[in-house]
Amino acid sequence: MDISIRKHKLVADEPPEIGGRDLGPNPIELLLASVASCLSMVIKMYAEDRGIKVNKIEVKAVGSLDIRGLMGEDVKPDLQSIDLEVVIDSPASRKELLKLLDIVEKHCPVADTLKSATPVKIVLK
Repeated sequence: MDISIRKHKLVADEPPEIGGRDLGPNPIELLLASVASCLSMVIKMYAEDRGIKVNKIEVKAVGSLDIRGLMGEDVKPDLQSIDLEVVIDSPASRKELLKLLDIVEKHCPVADTLKSATPVKIVLK
């Protein structure tokens, strides 16, 4: 699938074992990348706002998916969980970083959307 977002082009695909050609990340991987990148950007934003020096941010996002739902079986096709592991290289104390992460968790739009029961409408036009 070719994706256009503003002036950017992306490709989404599935691995060959489920019928794709592996030309790009699959939609679940894009979703996990979205939450990880949003969290990283919000960490950077709030760290700068609070004068916390950050050298590097790494976020590892792992989702638990029961593939049977995608393949048509009577199982919910959603992610059962998303685990986000955050590593912040900073001279700040662990206490300061935990406080920063607490603030960030409350203000990350993608993480908040995933934690909420956000209505999704699908309309054929």
